[in-house]
Amino acid sequence: MRTERVARVADTSAVILLQKIGLLDVLALGLDTESGDCVGLPTEVVEELTEHPTGLATLDELGAKPWIVLGLEPSTQEVLRPGLAAGETATIQQGKARGCPVILDDMRGRRVARELGVAVVGTLGLLVEARRRGAIERLAPVLERLGDAGMWISPEVIETVLASVGESPGQ
Repeated sequence: MRTERVARVADTSAVILLQKIGLLDVLALGLDTESGDCVGLPTEVVEELTEHPTGLATLDELGAKPWIVLGLEPSTQEVLRPGLAAGETATIQQGKARGCPVILDDMRGRRVARELGVAVVGTLGLLVEARRRGAIERLAPVLERLGDAGMWISPEVIETVLASVGESPGQ
């Protein structure tokens, strides 16, 4: 019998962006999904997705993934920092409670998670790992699609990220 274990907790923005560019499976990259490793989405993230224009389609797609756990119940109602959205707060709280990394793009949320000792990876980090593992052939066009999907990435960050996988802009 397979026992589910939440091995990562994802926030709203990464899920929406990866769904928009057709790479939701990157969320589970490197996890032992056959043995039950899962990516969890807190209830607050699910609620944020239902309010987003593409959120219902995203939830339908997520619901078909056997390695997704939707609606992780809140571990605490504690407000971590003013200014953090409910989904970010819940993602950090779940990561801390479960001792697992969180997938967050918001800089303030990432800083709070690190202050609390929670490991953080962002959408770009997941895509770099996907490129290194051969799950995507070239990263440059994926970053372009990510920008088209609404993620602003500075030219300096694009150059650094591409250099980390042996690519350059315009390749």
